Amino acid sequence: MKLKHIISTDLKLASMSDLVSSLLETMSDSHVSSVVITDNSHHPVGIFTEFDAIKIVASGIDINNFQVKDIVHSKDLFVLDENTEIYKAFDIMQDKHYRHIIAIDSDKKIKGVATQSDFLKYLDTEILIKLKTTADVMTPNVITMTDDYSLADAAGLMVHNQISSLVIVEENTNIPIGIITERDMVKYANQHHNFISIKDVMSSPVQTIHINDTLSLGVSKMSQMGIRRLVVVDDKGALAGIITRHNILKSIQSKKVEILSQTVRQKNYELEIIKKQDEELKLLDIALRSSANAVVITDINAIIKWCNRAFEELIGYEIKEIIGKKPKDLISSGLQTREFYEILWNTILSKKSFKGEIVNKKKDGTLYNERLTITPIIDETDEITHFVAIKEDITALKNMQKSIIENEARFKNLFDNAPLPYQSLDEHGNIIEVNRAWIEFSGYDREEVFGTFIGDYLNPEDYKILHESFNKFLIDGELKHKVFDFITKNNGIKTIEINGKTSYDSVIKKIFTHCLLTDITEKKAMQDKIHYIAHHDILTGLPNKISLQDQINQAISKANRKHQKIALLVLGLDRFKDINDSFGHGIGDEILILIANHLKDIVKESDFIARLSGDEFAILLEDIEHQEDCALIADNLLSKINTSYILSNNVTIYLSASIGIATYPNNATGAQTLLQHADATLYLAKREGKGKFRFYNNELTLIARKNLAFSSNLQESILKDEFVVLYQPQIDIKSGKIIGAESLIRWHYESKLISPKDFIPLAEERGLITGISQFVIKQSCKDLAKFLTFCNHKLKLSVNISSLELGDITFKENLLDTLRIFNIHPNNLGIEVTESIFIKDIKDAINILNSVKDSGFMISLDDFGTGYSSLSYLKKLPLDILKIDQSFVEGVPQNSDDKQITKAIISMAKTLNLKVLAEGVETKEQLEFLRNEGCDYYQGYYFSKPISALEFIELLKKDNECVA
Repeated sequence: MKLKHIISTDLKLASMSDLVSSLLETMSDSHVSSVVITDNSHHPVGIFTEFDAIKIVASGIDINNFQVKDIVHSKDLFVLDENTEIYKAFDIMQDKHYRHIIAIDSDKKIKGVATQSDFLKYLDTEILIKLKTTADVMTPNVITMTDDYSLADAAGLMVHNQISSLVIVEENTNIPIGIITERDMVKYANQHHNFISIKDVMSSPVQTIHINDTLSLGVSKMSQMGIRRLVVVDDKGALAGIITRHNILKSIQSKKVEILSQTVRQKNYELEIIKKQDEELKLLDIALRSSANAVVITDINAIIKWCNRAFEELIGYEIKEIIGKKPKDLISSGLQTREFYEILWNTILSKKSFKGEIVNKKKDGTLYNERLTITPIIDETDEITHFVAIKEDITALKNMQKSIIENEARFKNLFDNAPLPYQSLDEHGNIIEVNRAWIEFSGYDREEVFGTFIGDYLNPEDYKILHESFNKFLIDGELKHKVFDFITKNNGIKTIEINGKTSYDSVIKKIFTHCLLTDITEKKAMQDKIHYIAHHDILTGLPNKISLQDQINQAISKANRKHQKIALLVLGLDRFKDINDSFGHGIGDEILILIANHLKDIVKESDFIARLSGDEFAILLEDIEHQEDCALIADNLLSKINTSYILSNNVTIYLSASIGIATYPNNATGAQTLLQHADATLYLAKREGKGKFRFYNNELTLIARKNLAFSSNLQESILKDEFVVLYQPQIDIKSGKIIGAESLIRWHYESKLISPKDFIPLAEERGLITGISQFVIKQSCKDLAKFLTFCNHKLKLSVNISSLELGDITFKENLLDTLRIFNIHPNNLGIEVTESIFIKDIKDAINILNSVKDSGFMISLDDFGTGYSSLSYLKKLPLDILKIDQSFVEGVPQNSDDKQITKAIISMAKTLNLKVLAEGVETKEQLEFLRNEGCDYYQGYYFSKPISALEFIELLKKDNECVA
C-alpha cells in the first residue's frame, strides 16, 4: 500500500503572507491539526501545526499583526513522494519524530497530508496490540499542573517539555480532573491568554482508561470518541500515565519485524483461503447446476454466459437456444413497466443486489410469476464484471396467495360488516382485533385500541367481576350473558352483554378469546324503568309502599344483627280531602309534590322516605336508641310542614299534618305489622286533634278493628237512615228569645247516639258525607215545617253545608226542590259554611254564595278564625251572620287573649254590618261579657243542649213568641 492511499486530501492551505490569527481561526473552526503553507506554484514551503499554537500561547506575544512567515520555517517541513510504501513512510516518520508527512507528486506539488492517526488506521496492528495492556505502551512520567494556573503558564510548561498535552490534577491527591491539549491552545491562541484560567479551558471530566485494560480497548475507545489520548489511572483513580496515538505507533515501529512476519503469515493464510475457495467454487458449481431454482449468469451487457438445468426447464428452451441471448429476448412478457427496469438496472449498476417479483413468459407463451434476485460480481478493481440471477417459479404460491387474499377479503368484509360489535383478546385481556361495528359502537379509532387492556373501557366498578369472569372464561372456553357498563370515547356509558368462546393456537401455544357484544342499554333502561315504576310513586318520585316494605325488611335484618331499634313514621295531611274536593286533583297533586320535596329537604339522607297512598307518607328511621329521638324528629317535621303555602293559582293556604309512630321490635313483629300499626296510629292522631304526632300502643289495634266495623256499619246506616237530627236553640242576647236553631246530626249506633266528631271525619274519608248531608237537609226541612206552626214565620234553621256540596252545580236547585216539598220559604233556612270555601278560588266562592243569597237563603260563616280565610276577602262575601268559634268563647272572660280576639271579631262584624253569633256559651259570665261587647246571638249549654224536635217544640211553646 502506498502513501497516497492513506493521505487526507481535504487540506487547509495558506501562504506565507497570511496572518497567523487567520490560520488559528481556520484550524479551530475546521478541527484540523495543521495548515500547509504553499507558494504560488502549489509547492509546500512550510507547515503550521498545533504545537506552533502552543508556542504562541507560551510566548504571550500579540499575534494580531503577525504573518505566517514570521513563525513558520521550511526546516520544519517533512515531504515524501506519494508513491512511497506505507511502511517505509512510517519508519521515516517515527525515526525523525514527525507527526505530519506532506505527500507530493512528481512535480513537487502537494497532494495531501498523513498523520499518526492515518497510519494507526491503516496499519495492520491488531495482532500486535491485542495481547498488550495499557501499561505496556503508556508514558508513565506525566507532566501535571493544578487548575489555579493560567493558560499561558500551561503553554510555557508544554513548550519547555516538548509535550502536546498537560494533565490537570487535584492538589495533594494526584487525581486527574482535566486535560489541556494542543487543540485547546489553537482555540485560545487568538485571545489574551495571560488572563485565561486553566479551569475555564481544560476538558473535564477526563477520558480515562485503567492501567490494566488491554491496549486494544484503548485504541477502540480513542477511535470511537475521536480523541488522540487517554489518561491512565490506577485502582484508586490516581494518575498513572498517559497513552497517545504516538505511543501506539512507537510500539508498533519497534516491532517492525513482527509486522513483516505477520504480513508473510497473512499472505500464506490468504493462499490457503484461495485454495479453499477453489474447492468451494467447485462445490458451488455442482450446487448451482443441481439447484431447484433457476440460476443465470450474464456479462455486464446482460448476455447470458451460463445457466443451469433448472432454468432450461423453467422457460422451455434448450441450452443452445439460451447461451449468447439476453433474458429479455427470451422470456419478457411485456407486462413490467419501464420504471421497474429502471429501478432494477440502477440498483445492480450501483453494485447492490436487486430483489423483486416479475411476470415472465415461457417458450410456449405461458405466463408465470418469478421471484428474482440479481447480484453484481465485482473484481479486485471494484468493477462489475458479471451478474448472477437466481429465479424461483412462484406461480403456484402467487395463486395460493391470491386465493388467501380473496378469502381474507371475503372474511374481512363479513367481519367488518357484521351487525354486532366483535372483539378478540389475548390471554391477558389485551385487544388484538375489533370490527367496524365495535369501532362505531365505542367511538374509538382502530389504532387507539389495539394492544390496550379491555378493562380500560369498562366501568371501574366492574373490574372485580371482569377479573373473575375472564379467568373462568379462559378455563371454561365459553362466556355467556355477562353484563358490563362500557365507557365510550365521549364518556358515554352503554350497557353491554358479552357472549364468546376461546381458541387455542397450538403453534405459539396461546389462548385467544372471541366475543360478540350486544348493546342492551335501552333494554336495561326499560327494565330499570319498569323496576322504578314498580317501586316508586310516579307523582312524587318517592319510593312506594313496595320499596318501603323491602327497606323495612332490610332494616329489621340489620337491627336484629346489631340489636338495634327502628321506627316508622306515617305522616298524613289534615283535611286533604277538602283541598282535593275544592281545588281539584291538579292542585291536590301539586301539594303532594310540594310536601314530598319538603320532606326530602327536612329528612336526613340516611333515612328512607316513601309515599304510601293519597296524602300519606312514611319515614323509616334506623338505629333508634330512645323513643324521645322519634318524638324530636316528628316534632321537627310537623313544625316545618305545618305552615302556609302559596299554590300555583296564587292562593295561600295553611297545611297541617299528623304523624303516627310505631317501633320495632316494641310494636311489631315484621314489616307488615309495623306499617299497619303506624298507619293506625296516624288515624287516631288525626281524630284526636290534627297537627300532632302519636306513638302506637296495643289499644290502637282494638281501635283500628273497631273503626273498621264502624266504617262498615256507617255505610249501612246511611242506607237505612239510622240518623237523628237534634236542634240547638239560638238565642237573641237582648231579649232572651229563641230566634232559630242549628241542625246537628247524631248517629244512632248500638243503642247510643254518636257525636258527629266521631263519625263525620270517617264519613268524609270514605266519601259518605253527601248522603248524610242530604238526610240532614231533608229531616231539617220536615221538622221546620212543624216548628213554624208553633212560632211566627221568622224562625230560621241553620244547616251545615260542606264545600264539596256547595261546589255542586245542582246543590241550589236540589235545596229549593226540598223546600217546595215541605212548603218552606228560603228565608226560614240558613246555610252555614266553614272557612274551607276559601281553599278554592275566592271568586268562585263569591259567585256561588251570591247565587244562594239571591235565592233568599241566610248565610252564616261558621268557626270563624280557625281556618284558612283571608280577612281581606271577608267584606266581599255575601254573609249575614259571623259565628265566633267556641274555642275563643270558652276562655272569656278569664283569658285575656280570647277576650281580645272575641272583641275584635265582634267589632269587625259590626263594621261589615254582620250579625254575630257566639257558639259554646256555658256560663253566665260568658253571656254577660258577650252582651256587654254587643254580640247579637248565642247558643250553648247555658241555655240548652242539642235536643230532639219534640223537645224543641216544647221550648217554642214556653217561649210564647219567637223574635227575628
